[in-house]
Amino acid sequence: MNKSVLPVLIILLFLIALIALSAYAADFGLQVTNLSPIDENSHNGTVVGTIIATTPGTFTYEITNGNTSTAFAIDENSATITVATKEALDYETFQKFKLTIEVTEVSSGTDTDTATIDIDLNNVNEAPIITAPASKTTVENTPIVFSGSGVSISDVDAEENEIEVTLTTTNGSIILSGTENLTIISGTNTYHITGKIDDINAAFNGMQFDPTPGFSGEASIEITADDQGHTGSGEAETDSDTITITVTPGNQPPTAVDDDEYEI
Repeated sequence: MNKSVLPVLIILLFLIALIALSAYAADFGLQVTNLSPIDENSHNGTVVGTIIATTPGTFTYEITNGNTSTAFAIDENSATITVATKEALDYETFQKFKLTIEVTEVSSGTDTDTATIDIDLNNVNEAPIITAPASKTTVENTPIVFSGSGVSISDVDAEENEIEVTLTTTNGSIILSGTENLTIISGTNTYHITGKIDDINAAFNGMQFDPTPGFSGEASIEITADDQGHTGSGEAETDSDTITITVTPGNQPPTAVDDDEYEI
């Protein structure tokens, strides 16, 4: 062998060995404990599970992949995985997270092992949300018409299920813009409406509030939505809101006076 080639060969062999060592993944006997599905929207700090390295040594832990929207955190020393961003735990968006955990042996600083864990979310019934103005003002004997997005209901997990909405008025009455596909039970100043959200919102678009004839002062519409608990675990959820209506006095006509009652 040409002696000039030998140093080059030694260097190449050294580099190959170095690359092989850097690519080496140790086996720390990683185990996951206390891992179970968690409810969507679980509070920050909720413990999800723990990674354990069963081989002797001191280790650090890091989530390196799959942590969408920083949903989870891992304590670099204790390896306890907790919820970090509760808003990211939305069953309607993600039903499962697949996290990659990288474990590094401290004394070497380079020996690593990885574990992949699946975290499943439980679907939990979420409350409906009422959108309505806080207040309105009208003149005596003048109706208010709610159009566009004035009053509406939303519910991320109601899907095509029917919900129940109750409207209660003071010092006035309501006329819905329509009743198609709805079941309505009316009482004294109370309206119980059952139907799908789209149909209820259609009835609210153009809904009219008529103040009691001749009344001026404070009136109101109280709205309560009950999702009936059709979707996800847990009981039925509700939301409520009140629209305060100020009815100002109208222009009063003049009052005729009998001239005979007065002497000049």
